[in-house]
Amino acid sequence: MHRIRALVTTFLLLTLLIGLLHAQDPCGGLDAEDCAILSGVPSAMTALNAARFDLTLDFSGPEAANATLTLDGAYQLDTSTALLTGLDSELNLTLTLSEALSSFGISDVTLNLALVDGIGYLNFDTLDPATGGMFSAGGYTGWGGIELMPIVSEMDPMILTQPLTSLTQTLSLDSFADVQPYLTITRTADQNGLAVFEASFDTNAMMDDPVLALRFRDGLLAVLGSAGQDEIDLMMDVFRNSTISALIRVDPATSQLHGLELTWNADFGNILSAMEGVDAPAPVTLTVTLNVSEFDSASVTAPENASIGTPEDLQNLFGPFFSFGVN
Repeated sequence: MHRIRALVTTFLLLTLLIGLLHAQDPCGGLDAEDCAILSGVPSAMTALNAARFDLTLDFSGPEAANATLTLDGAYQLDTSTALLTGLDSELNLTLTLSEALSSFGISDVTLNLALVDGIGYLNFDTLDPATGGMFSAGGYTGWGGIELMPIVSEMDPMILTQPLTSLTQTLSLDSFADVQPYLTITRTADQNGLAVFEASFDTNAMMDDPVLALRFRDGLLAVLGSAGQDEIDLMMDVFRNSTISALIRVDPATSQLHGLELTWNADFGNILSAMEGVDAPAPVTLTVTLNVSEFDSASVTAPENASIGTPEDLQNLFGPFFSFGVN
């Protein structure tokens, strides 16, 4: 169970950091010039109409509970048309799980997706091993595509927006200004023309802040549900004694983010001791690496030789798992 607790705390940490990236004053003691460079990142990135990225998340937990998630892809946006038809994107995902975390004997999952001109594409071949050969047994091979507009038009808009809205409200992501006093950022030597910033968080002081402590506690309760007060206190102590550091690379002329390296180190030994009677360290490390390139120049094309089906084909394929209101 402590593996699940480690993953839950990691999830809440990522939520916190996502909020910090959107904070209006993420300067942590920088001078005015450097603060302007760093605080301009959110608006500079949202103003892009195209970019390519690669993201890696490495999780190392107790009892060899290790996982690696890699994401790479690109997008290009035509703001003059509807979002679904104006957004072209590609996404390649690979998830690798150690034996301690794998389920049903699945340790590697590869997912290749694309969206071009309103048609969603899936590579059946790369995902087939994780389904036990379900796709190939049904005759689905190579790239397949479905026109998504008929599906989306039949959906209740709340289906698309409610999950994110509920999560945001539950975890109190409406304000991160309270975190700023516990964030320290310094500018170090530039690298290849990029401004480099080092950031760290005083997690001990953050947990002494009643507002932040309550927010974090509410997040734990929302995710863990029936967890007892003692268990929540133990997990808060884990966060209190953890360390968070980040390295951020930004173009000083445009405030475009070129890279981010984030490391979180924690020890779940207190939970092992209290809950399972095991008196031993239980280190957890999360490393997140993001690189962004091809600003306003990335391009996305449809997969070659893809078979284009109908919404009914999608319903037939995933019927046991999903239901789409397609007439």
